[in-house]
Amino acid sequence: MTVNLQNAAMVQIATTMTAPDGSYSFTGLTPGDYFVQFDAPAGFVQTAQDVPNDGTNQDGNADSDAGLGGKTAVITLSSGETDNTIDAGYYQLAALGDFVWEDLNANGIQDGGEPGIGGVTVNLQNAALVQIATTMTAPDGSSSFTGLTPGDYFVPSHAPAGFVPTATAFPNA
Repeated sequence: MTVNLQNAAMVQIATTMTAPDGSYSFTGLTPGDYFVQFDAPAGFVQTAQDVPNDGTNQDGNADSDAGLGGKTAVITLSSGETDNTIDAGYYQLAALGDFVWEDLNANGIQDGGEPGIGGVTVNLQNAALVQIATTMTAPDGSSSFTGLTPGDYFVPSHAPAGFVPTATAFPNA
């Protein structure tokens, strides 16, 4: 990832790339005010800044210092000071989905040749069991939810009209 250093006038004065472990540094800086600006890597979304924003997570604790556009607040360096606490968090969006199928032999396993069931309503709930999205299965029985923030989700199961749910199978148990 590209990391830019700007002076108090917001003029870019240095650029570096993060190491494979995500670390970076700017050295040999004179005392003064600086801003760090992180360029989001392709396919990543910036996480929230200073969460939980209770005043205890600033300067080195496990929060992201990058704000809007990947830019930090002003960082003031004194003579001889090194500040290795300026960081930024990014994540990739997640997706989930699969199929609703007709379990012809009622074994709880989607065997080859068992057809999907289209037009079935599929709901998505967050960790608090609040419904946050709904979709319908495609004619082949597939469905998916995309653009999800990583976390815990539930897909409540309801048998389509005219069908009875099959037993849950545990083939590796």
